Amino acid sequence: MGEWLHLSEVASMAQGELLGKDVAINAISTDTRNLHKGDMFVALEGERFDGHKFIGESIEKIVQAVLVHKEIETKLPRVLVDDTLKGLSRWAQAWRDKVDPKLVAVTGSNGKTTVKQMLSSVLSGVGSTCYTKGNLNNHIGVPLTLLSLRKNNRFAVIEMGANHFNEIDHLSRLGKPDVAVITNAGPAHLEGFGSVAGVAKAKGEIIHGVKSSGAVVLNADDQYVHVWLEKAKHLKTVTFGFSENANVRGEISCNNILSVKAWGQVFDITLPLAGKHNASNALAVIAASHEMGVSIEDIKKGLENAEHVKGRLQPKTGISGSVIIDDTYNANPASLQAAIEVLCSQEKEPWLVLGDMGELGIEAEAIHTEIGVMAKSAGVKKLFGLGELAKHAVNGFGDDGFHFDQHEELGRQLRSQVTQECCILVKGSRSMHMEDVVDILIDDKTIH
Repeated sequence: MGEWLHLSEVASMAQGELLGKDVAINAISTDTRNLHKGDMFVALEGERFDGHKFIGESIEKIVQAVLVHKEIETKLPRVLVDDTLKGLSRWAQAWRDKVDPKLVAVTGSNGKTTVKQMLSSVLSGVGSTCYTKGNLNNHIGVPLTLLSLRKNNRFAVIEMGANHFNEIDHLSRLGKPDVAVITNAGPAHLEGFGSVAGVAKAKGEIIHGVKSSGAVVLNADDQYVHVWLEKAKHLKTVTFGFSENANVRGEISCNNILSVKAWGQVFDITLPLAGKHNASNALAVIAASHEMGVSIEDIKKGLENAEHVKGRLQPKTGISGSVIIDDTYNANPASLQAAIEVLCSQEKEPWLVLGDMGELGIEAEAIHTEIGVMAKSAGVKKLFGLGELAKHAVNGFGDDGFHFDQHEELGRQLRSQVTQECCILVKGSRSMHMEDVVDILIDDKTIH
């Protein structure tokens, strides 16, 4: 990557002071493990870390400059601000305004990462598109994504997540979306929001930053759609879903063909991703892409070529000829229910491997118990639980439910029972490292 900005420009946008030479930088990083020649290192400070402590001879050999809020001893040119996180946000907002791509922001309890990927697939087929990488969707990740924009980008797709109130409000005001999408509201991050109604309120904050000429895309099938419609009444709104009153309405067939009715037209799209929830995600993408000025032909082409998100219902070949559905990216009750529907639609015998689902607050044990009951009634034949909370899911499941405390113990039991007749869904919160279980099930090596 070539020269991007001079420090004098950075200082102006971040509202800081340039100390040292007005050198040019190529990119930025907040992580000393991912620095490249010509980067600017942003020294963030939190309760348990201080990036200023890493500024020394080792990184001076790599980076071109640093963004700091403390006076430090260094040979590097630097921009001094009042607070590096605030300075980063100001810089990101100013740069977004300068580059000014058409920007779509996505939030929701479930599906936002998949919608982001689908949107990126559609928009990239029309013009240069910048999009959120990985899970960089918080108060640090969104500014970093905005600062990865370049002048040739016609579009930007920004994922916005939160675990407390006012976070999405802040992110949306930084991004100033032309289009905002709310996929749904469900029982996720309840520790921070208290209830699903609280979640819905927090997701609705994305509306605050939408440009006056912009549009808001909402899920007509969500119980809180009326809340969002009221909040967005000063803007253009477009609804999507399976209900009759949705502006972009769909019907999904068993062979994964989505029939869409919108704008006085009817058209079919063959989706590469299984499940009714992914059909809903696709409808959100259709609505948002249309508002971004993309033709139906290009929307269809982009959706049909969309790739699986890593760790999102990825089918893999397991040991003994089994099928493994890798859905280990993260978990909450709504996404788990959707994944179980996909699991039980398969021809092979459905097994579920479930790790603890985090951030569910005081209802966590009861929710896990309910999940076990739901899995049994849905047709899951065996449930293997990992972790303290998963124990309650196993209890709710009853017969053919098994609980484990360690990945290795779980892996040994699974490998001793799995056959070619099994289809195994593996899911759990990111902190449970359920991807290790997937590795065990697709690797023929012996577990020690």
